[in-house]
Amino acid sequence: MVLFWQKRHLDTIRYRSPGLTCISAIASIILITNYVALLPINRLPCFLNLWVASLGQPLLYLTILARASRLLFYYQFSEARLAVALNQPEKSEYRPKSIIKLFTGHRRKSHGSAYELHGLTDCQGQSSNPSSIVQDISPMQGYKGNDLAHNWYYCRRYMLSGQYISTVISIILMFHLGEVLVVQLLSTRFAIDLNSFSEECMQGWEYIPHDIFASIYILIFFPFLIYKLWSVRDAYGIRLELVITSLVSGIGFFIFLITLLFEEQINLNQYIPHSLWWGLPLIVTSFFTVTYPLIKSYRYPFFSTRHSSLETEFSMEAFESLLSNPIYFENFKLFTVSDFTIENTLFFERCRNITLSYREASLSGQEIDLIPELREVYNTFIKNTAEFQVNLESATRKALFKKAEKDQFTVDMYEPAVEEIKLLMFRNTYLRYLAQAKSKRVDWEGRDEHYV
Repeated sequence: MVLFWQKRHLDTIRYRSPGLTCISAIASIILITNYVALLPINRLPCFLNLWVASLGQPLLYLTILARASRLLFYYQFSEARLAVALNQPEKSEYRPKSIIKLFTGHRRKSHGSAYELHGLTDCQGQSSNPSSIVQDISPMQGYKGNDLAHNWYYCRRYMLSGQYISTVISIILMFHLGEVLVVQLLSTRFAIDLNSFSEECMQGWEYIPHDIFASIYILIFFPFLIYKLWSVRDAYGIRLELVITSLVSGIGFFIFLITLLFEEQINLNQYIPHSLWWGLPLIVTSFFTVTYPLIKSYRYPFFSTRHSSLETEFSMEAFESLLSNPIYFENFKLFTVSDFTIENTLFFERCRNITLSYREASLSGQEIDLIPELREVYNTFIKNTAEFQVNLESATRKALFKKAEKDQFTVDMYEPAVEEIKLLMFRNTYLRYLAQAKSKRVDWEGRDEHYV
C-alpha cells in the first residue's frame, strides 16, 4: 500500500482511484486479519466479529462500486469527447487537402470501421462529401451529440469528486452502523464483552441482516457493475481487475455461507476452518487491488525497444512516423479513448491541421483567416473552463493566457504547447499503445476506395 500510494501520480495508478483503492485495501486487511488470523484460534470477541463483518464487508463492496463508477465516467467522458470532435461540421481550413487525399485512399482491411466499432459518430447515411473522414459509417449506439453539455456523464461529473464519493459511502455506512447497533441491542449473546470467545461467533440470527445486505451487493449491484463495464476498454486493465475482484469476493462469500449452513453435511471444519473460506478470497482480492497494479506500474520503464516492425518500435522517430501517417494516427487516436487521453491527440491534430492549412495556403498564394480557429482552439483546449483542457505546464499555460488576453492569436502561438503534448504522448500513451499492439495487430491496406 505504501509503494502504491507513492506512485499515485502515475497514469497506471491514478486512474485506479488510489484513495479508494487504499481504503479498499484497509478494509481487506481488517477482514483478512479477522477471518484468517483471529477467528480460527478464537482470539476475537463475538461482538467485535459482528462489527467487523457488518462494517468492513460493506466498505469493501462500496469502494469496488465507487472505483467502477469512476472508471465508467472516465471512459464515457473520453468517448463523448471524441464523438463531439467527429461530429463537428467540416471546415475547409480545418483539414488540409493533403491529409484528406491520404484518408480517402485507404480503407481498413478487417473488423469494419474503427469508428463504427466504437459507435461514436452521428452520421445519417452516406456523406456526399468525399473528403469527410467519417463518411459511410452507420449510426451506432453511444453518445451522438455535438456538445458535451448534453452528455449525461459530463453533466454529473461532480459525482467523481472525492468529497461526493466519501459522503455517499459515509451515509451508507451509517445505515449499516445503525443496523448492527440494533442487532446488538436485541442480542444477549453479542453483548459488549471482551472475554466473550466462542466457536459459534459466526453463526446466529444476528448475521441475517448482514447476509441479506451482502447478498444484495453481490447479486444485484455487482452484476449491474459488470454489465455497465462490459463495453469499457481501458488501456490499464482496470475493468478486468474490478470484474475479477467482484467475482472472487462474491463467490468466496457464498462458499463461506454454504460451509456455515451445511456444516454437518459437508464436515470440512476439521480440515479447513470456516473463516478461511472467506479469508482466502479476500487475499486474492487484495492482490488484484494493490499488488498486481503495482507490478504493472514497473513494466513500462523496462519496455523493450528492440522490435522488428515500425508499429512496435519505441523511438521518437517511430512515433513521429506514426503521427505523420493518417491511418496509424487514427488508430492511435482511438486507442487514447481507452487511455483517457483523447484531448491530447485532438489538440495535437487540430493544431497540426491549422499549421498545414496555413502552409498550403502560403504556397498557393492564398490568404485565409485562421484567427477564429486559433481562438476556438484556446477556448476548447487551453482556458480554465475548457471542456477538452490539456495538461500543460504552468509556464506554457500562462504564456498562452497572456496572448489570449491581448488577442494576439498567431499560427505559431501553440508550438510550445504542441511539443509538450507530443512529448507527453510519447513518454506515456505511446508506450501503452505499443504494449497493446504486441497482442492485437490492426491491419490496413491501400485501396482506391473511400475510407470506411
